[in-house]
Amino acid sequence: MSFFLTCPVESVERATVFDTALGWTLNPEMSGPGTACFASESGQHFMLGSREAYASVGAAADA
Repeated sequence: MSFFLTCPVESVERATVFDTALGWTLNPEMSGPGTACFASESGQHFMLGSREAYASVGAAADA
């Protein structure tokens, strides 16, 4: 079973360096501008997204 968790961060680049140092594996196929997806061997994933990306999602929901 897969598990996904998404977290807003101020700096995706800085958070990517930190999470890579913790041993998480970056999944470039699921990452893009302003986002980074990490996966563990157990099928757990977490996505880092810029706060700007989250703000635009909320704005779209309000429209």
